[in-house]
Amino acid sequence: MADPFQLASVTLDTPRGVRHALVTTPTRHLRLRGPDFTNSPRDAEARLALAREAHDHRGDATLMIFRGKDDAGLGSWALDEQLDTGQAAALGEQVVRWHLPTWRTLASDGLVLLIHLDLDEHTRAALEAGKRVVTRELRLKSRTEGTLADDLENARARLDLWLLQHLVFFFGLSYGRAMKTTLPDMMPMLDQRQFYLERLLARIKPKEEPEG
Repeated sequence: MADPFQLASVTLDTPRGVRHALVTTPTRHLRLRGPDFTNSPRDAEARLALAREAHDHRGDATLMIFRGKDDAGLGSWALDEQLDTGQAAALGEQVVRWHLPTWRTLASDGLVLLIHLDLDEHTRAALEAGKRVVTRELRLKSRTEGTLADDLENARARLDLWLLQHLVFFFGLSYGRAMKTTLPDMMPMLDQRQFYLERLLARIKPKEEPEG
C-alpha cells in the first residue's frame, strides 16, 4: 500500500524574500473514527519520516503545511463525519496530544509555523476544541513548581503551550489562497517569534532530536 501522505518542498514568495516550506498532502482518503490510530505502526512511521525530512531541511525550511486534501480529489484527511460533536471533540483532543511530540521536534528544527489547511469544518472545529482543552491543561501545568525533574516537565509544558498558542493552527482555508496571501503576510510576525522559540527550546534538556 502506498504511503498515506506525500511530502514535498516548495518555495514561498514573501515581502522578505523567498522562503521554503515542507508540505504534506494525503494521497488517499483517510477517516479517523477512534483512538486506534495512535497504535498504528504506519502512523508512527509517517511521523518519523516527517521528523527526518524536517531535520534534513534544517536551516532551509521555515514552515510546515499539513493539507487536509489534495487538488485532484484523490486524497483527503478528516475526522469521520458520523461522529457527533462531543465524540469529534474528544478525538480531536487525542489527535492534538498524540502529535505534540512531533510538533515539538519540528519546531526544534527551525519550523516557525505548523499550519493545517484545507480542513472541513467538522474536523477543524474538533481539532480547535481539542487544542483548547490541552492548552488549558498545559497552562496549569506550566505554573507548577517542584523538583528539578518537575522543572524539566514544566519547561516542556511551557514550550508545548507556546507552540499551541503561536505556531500550531487549524484552518479551512485553501492551500492555494494561503500560499498567495495569508502565509506571505504572516512571515514578518513569525520571524519575530524565532528568538523566543529558541529560548524555550534551550530549556529542554536533553534536546529532543528525531530518531535514526
